[in-house]
Amino acid sequence: LKDFPKPLVFKKNTQPLAFVAGENAPASDVLALVDVASALQSFAVIEDLGVSLTDVEILGNEDILRLYNVVAIGSACENRVIDEFSSYKCKNTEELQGYATIELKQNGEKIILLINAEDSEVRRNAAKILGDYNKNSIFRTEKLEGIKMIFVKGSPEDPEILLRLPEIKKNEEETDQKEKIEEFKGEQEIKEKKISQKESDKLVTKKKPGFFKRMIRWIVGLF
Repeated sequence: LKDFPKPLVFKKNTQPLAFVAGENAPASDVLALVDVASALQSFAVIEDLGVSLTDVEILGNEDILRLYNVVAIGSACENRVIDEFSSYKCKNTEELQGYATIELKQNGEKIILLINAEDSEVRRNAAKILGDYNKNSIFRTEKLEGIKMIFVKGSPEDPEILLRLPEIKKNEEETDQKEKIEEFKGEQEIKEKKISQKESDKLVTKKKPGFFKRMIRWIVGLF
């Protein structure tokens, strides 16, 4: 990502791109594609930047994936191209913790740019942040050397860009889960002790002679 918008487009690149949204994508995903397309157009200075397709259309046409660089925006649960190529599939998008991923994936000789997030507003902001790559210093630093995925959150005016997700939330959830398990074990142990005590009391009661038996034994003992 350090050389963005390369390798998607180059100054003299006339190879059009395929811009892909989910078949039932919200309007904000289409606007997000426009944000990225505008940024690429200003860099490449070409008249025909590319074509707009849905995820269903592109996955049903192998020639597009073979001949075009692709820009896909959406949720992995709503855009099948995202689910196919993103590191975060539909089944584990909750791990994103409210962040969007901006990811470059190699597809043969072509490149796929993926913006993936559960929330459509987060995706739109990520597209705007990427579109303003000249204004965001992280895109011009050595930190992105060799990096193919970043995590983005916040507004374009005040973006939060990370190279890896924070582990705090995950650790807190694990701690809460462990505490609940320990609490459950403690409650079970108390219940088991109470049950054992009751059973012990019953045994003692059964073994203890009744009043009349004790009286007869006392009388017999007198003689």
